[in-house]
Amino acid sequence: NPRSKNVHIRYYASICERLGIPYSLDLRTRILRLVTKTGKKVFCYKASTPLNTQAAVTASKNKLEVHRLLEPAGFPVPQQIRVRTFEELLPFFQDNQKIVVKPADSHGGKGVTVLPKEEELEVAFVRARKESNIVLAEEYVTGKNYRFLVLDGKVLAVALRQPPLVHGDGKTSLSTLLEDFNIENKANGLPKVPDSPYTWEIVAAQGFTRESTPPLGSEVLLRLTANLSLGGTVHDVTDNCAPAFNEIAVKATHALGLRLAGIDMISNDITNKNSPTYILEANAAPGMRIHYKCPKGAKRDVASHIISALYDL
Repeated sequence: NPRSKNVHIRYYASICERLGIPYSLDLRTRILRLVTKTGKKVFCYKASTPLNTQAAVTASKNKLEVHRLLEPAGFPVPQQIRVRTFEELLPFFQDNQKIVVKPADSHGGKGVTVLPKEEELEVAFVRARKESNIVLAEEYVTGKNYRFLVLDGKVLAVALRQPPLVHGDGKTSLSTLLEDFNIENKANGLPKVPDSPYTWEIVAAQGFTRESTPPLGSEVLLRLTANLSLGGTVHDVTDNCAPAFNEIAVKATHALGLRLAGIDMISNDITNKNSPTYILEANAAPGMRIHYKCPKGAKRDVASHIISALYDL
């Protein structure tokens, strides 16, 4: 079995072999072609599949469009505005104080600045503008970050995503703690947190430097976002989720015209249906790695459901 460098294509190829579904794999283009039960040939590129229409995919890639579709329909979303210049950020910041500045159509946390101070707004704007022509300012909402994977009206898996952090022991420097964190992530097949100026900016905002020795029991964040691609950690919580949250995710997917989606939600407690909740983003080509690389909780074989849906096309 030829191995693609792309993890999603590897999952899909493995499922096709297990189910006896004819397929071919182009390692150069990272495209998998499979034959449906009616003899039709369809292809997947990385995490993208033909389950969603191109129009719905295009709309969901733009965080501004997702907000415009969900807010009028009554879905819980944070307050958000488009900002064309750094100066337009100031009034929104002054009204809200706690904000997020992000590009409208990037992914994986690129260009996102969480909780900038007033003197950092210009840098935050420039960082987002490098990733997109459209920059958004959004109200910062507190809670835990969850990814709901939805397919055809059903939630396949729910993952709790946490920003990467290290635990102080009173003896080890932050520089070494970061090295140890990355060694452990590599052993688990997870991305590293880069030893970069931005990492140490986040550390400095918490009162530490790379030479600091955090006290026993302390936690030091290495990122403010929970993206797995930036070193975040993930736990499966599918079985702990109150049905009300699954219903929100399913209805949001439908409202966006998608069959398959990753719906990102913030909530303090997904076991409590009354816990305040916000939809942050939607992804029409949701990554599956978080549902397989779970240090805690069950691994969910979500690729098999997706391949089965493709086979039925």
